[in-house]
Amino acid sequence: MEDIRALIGNFARSDLCARLAATPRVRRELAFAFTLRPHGVAGASLLVNGVVDAYAVERGAEKALVVDYKSDPVQGVDLEAACDEKYGTQRLIYALAALRSGAASVEVVHCFLERADEPVSAGFSAADLPRLEAELLALAGGVIDGRFVPTDKPHRELCATCPGLEALCSWPKERTLAPANPPV
Repeated sequence: MEDIRALIGNFARSDLCARLAATPRVRRELAFAFTLRPHGVAGASLLVNGVVDAYAVERGAEKALVVDYKSDPVQGVDLEAACDEKYGTQRLIYALAALRSGAASVEVVHCFLERADEPVSAGFSAADLPRLEAELLALAGGVIDGRFVPTDKPHRELCATCPGLEALCSWPKERTLAPANPPV
């Protein structure tokens, strides 16, 4: 319980918390959905949906602010690198969701609550929309084409919530439920 209080206290004292508080309206646990269509492929589409932790609009309706809270242990971790590695696709999807909803620009912020005073931020504008869509289409290419190849590096962080774990996965549970970085 003290750990949770500490994380909440870290955020409450952060500039990001003050920034959110200064916006006219913050929406929490905001659901989104959009369709991604491969260019030139009639009928094929991919529904992308999710929920953002916090969504606010700054400077009128010009700039959206999307905040994703993380409770990962991050002492001694390079936050930018961790964000790119673990949450890069999530950042891309959140940016697309905000831009497709009509925002002229969006800042996606990952706030690691253990170090809430060091948010990791990336900004995007409406001009980035075609590039972002192309990146997400490239990442989703296998799904769109009907190819469902299991990862060559299974681990619990990746596999524990996979809907295909029980019926479709070719890896044994000892691999899919093993830690990502086993102790040496």
